Amino acid sequence: TLHDLNGKSKWRCVGLGSLVGALSGFSGLGGGLFFGPFLISQQLVLAHELTPTINLTAMLTTIMGTIGYLIMGFWGTGYIHFHLAFALFIVASLSGIYFKRLQPM
Repeated sequence: TLHDLNGKSKWRCVGLGSLVGALSGFSGLGGGLFFGPFLISQQLVLAHELTPTINLTAMLTTIMGTIGYLIMGFWGTGYIHFHLAFALFIVASLSGIYFKRLQPM
């Protein structure tokens, strides 16, 4: 969190985080490519915490992108095929539950 930065300057982390966000936005490669190495290099997360942290940021970015897409489309449903989105949600949820059982603990 911003309160416990392992002795790092809050403003240094905010500045570097902004740079990482700008690189991600301009390149279109997504945040994980730049954000993961940034978190590890600054020792802000442990290696085993990296994947869940990147997944959380990807989820938040996707939600914000979807909201922006809806707003820019004037709430038009012509841009988003809700029946396909619902089918994808169902398949992803079921496959996530199934493959979670296959992972060794």
